[in-house]
This record gives sequence, C-alpha cells and structure tokens, in this order.
Amino acid sequence: MINAELAIAPSQSAARSTRPSRPAATGTGIYRSDDAGETWARSTTDTRPTSRINEAVPHVHPNDPDTLIVTDVVSFKSTDGGKTFVPFKGAPGGDDNQNIWWNPNDPDIMLLVVDQGAVVTLNGGQTWSSWFTQPTAALYHVMTDNAFPYRVCGGQQDSGSVCVASRGNDGQITFRDWHPVGVEEYGYAAPDPLDPDLVYGGKVTRYDRRTGQVSDVGPTLSDGTRWRAGAAGRRIARCARCRSSSRRSIRARCSTATTCCGRRSTAASTGSRSARI
Repeated sequence: MINAELAIAPSQSAARSTRPSRPAATGTGIYRSDDAGETWARSTTDTRPTSRINEAVPHVHPNDPDTLIVTDVVSFKSTDGGKTFVPFKGAPGGDDNQNIWWNPNDPDIMLLVVDQGAVVTLNGGQTWSSWFTQPTAALYHVMTDNAFPYRVCGGQQDSGSVCVASRGNDGQITFRDWHPVGVEEYGYAAPDPLDPDLVYGGKVTRYDRRTGQVSDVGPTLSDGTRWRAGAAGRRIARCARCRSSSRRSIRARCSTATTCCGRRSTAASTGSRSARI
C-alpha cells in the first residue's frame, strides 16, 4: 500500500468504509469494505475520481452510506456506493478541492475547502457561494506578530501571502483586514519580534507595512546575484535551507548576526545587508 485516504460512513460506522488508494498489486482506485475493514473490494473502474491520488479524499454522506464525494482536482459524486461517479464541483484546470464538511443535521449544507479558501452550498451543491463571500484562505503555515491586536500571517495556497488582523475596527473581520506581505504561497511569513510592521519570509524578503515596500534581503551569491527559486540546480541545492531556516533566523535577530546559505546578515541593518563568511 503506497497511499490511502479512509472515510467511514457515519450512519454505519461499525461496518462500512471507503478509501481511494494505490495498492502495489491492483492499482489506483476506490475500494470499499462492508465488514469493518476485514475485506476490501474495488468499487469502480472509473479512474477520474482518483486522477491525483495524493489529493483524492473520500467523504461519506452523514445519513446515506451509499452517497459519497471524492474531493480532488475535480470532485466527483456517487449515489450507488461508489460504483458510478459524476462530476460534482470543480474544473479540469483544477480548483484542487481539499476537504468537505457536511452538516450532519442538514446535509444540503456543505462547506468545501479549495486552494483559494472555502465555498458554501445550502442546496446540496446546486449553487455555491463565491470565495469572496467570506474571508477565508488555505494557509500552509501561520505565525503571529506582537502587534495589538495581533495579526496572523502566512503563505496562502495559490494566493501569495497575507497578514490578517485578529480583530477588526468595524465590528467584524472583513477583507479590509487582509493584506499581502510579499511572501510566496509556500513560504513562512515571519513577523519581526521587535517590530511587528516588518515581516520577513520566503526567499528572503522583507515587507515594511509603513511604506508598503517589499525588499529582497536574501543572500548574495558569489557572482553578485541574489538567490531565487528557479535558478540553476546547483544554486537551489546550495541555498535550499534558506526558506526553512529564515523563520529561526528572524527570531534570533536580537543576536549579533544570523546566518543563511553561507552568508551573514547583521542585526543592525535588520537583514538588509549580508557579507560572505
């Protein structure tokens, strides 16, 4: 078994479960068990619901064990126990549907998590809200700053980065409280512990909230160029630990110097200058 995601039917939790998986011998597919996992049988030959096996996740209806949705680049729905599937939500280009929450008291109410945040249906998927109806996002990592009220910062899936106020000035947290901070989607957004208006992250960049300016403060290579993702493989290997270490380096800024990829950034310059070690 290389990969598997498991869903248990809430209405028959003692007996029935479903899983998209990639068994080494029988291939990628959707398998079903009606005896609490003692035996499994492939329920369909349709390969569409498991087109990207690392993202395919089954979700069983809270009241009907024969109705399930498999979230993937496109989500597919079955009403016959996984024998046949029809497209439910998404586009071939890929919304990358990640997860579903089903209201157990009214299953027509569903929340679908996608790369850009969350969308809601009140009629079983006939119509959906926009991503922009409610301020939500899919975040890789989150960190908080020392402002008051504090902000929650992180890289957004497919949407750059954001710092969100934990309390709004208009009675609620709205889109006006969300601001990008110059970090790529998969990078850490690390607020400066001494100055919450400075946010570091990624490759390494520094965002200054007071000016709105984003500066590249990453290490300089021997040929005088800045390191960036997509550079030659040698440079990527040489500096791959920058992104993972930048969060720790910023936390240690109170010390004399921090180190990243063989470069030293002086604390006095808040990381804007670096010298080769």
